[in-house]
Amino acid sequence: KGLSDYLVVGGFLTEVPAELFDKIRQEIYETEGMIVANQGPEDGKFFVDFGSIYANKGIAMKKLLQLLGSDYYDCVAIGNEKNDIAMFSAVGTSIAVANAPQGIQDMVDIVIDSAENDGVAKYLNSLK
Repeated sequence: KGLSDYLVVGGFLTEVPAELFDKIRQEIYETEGMIVANQGPEDGKFFVDFGSIYANKGIAMKKLLQLLGSDYYDCVAIGNEKNDIAMFSAVGTSIAVANAPQGIQDMVDIVIDSAENDGVAKYLNSLK
């Protein structure tokens, strides 16, 4: 079976063997409605982050805010990659960690310390 034989919203494949990386990536590209959000080698191992063009973090965040009865302006989103861009636009305050690519840092309202330095925890603790 191929990816198109399943109802897939998205996924993250890690430690993909180098000899299978191109085949897996091509299967995702050829599946209608699927995109590769992020990919590449990390620490010598390949990974692929993929999702549906009909589902993203922004859509999920808007649905969550609706279910919770929360206001857009009262919510924050913290991220570090391209797949977080739609989520940033769905909230009042967008935040990136310092180890995010510069393009992501340039588009958010606040840049906090890196993930490795517990930037998210430090930020959340500062809200007390």
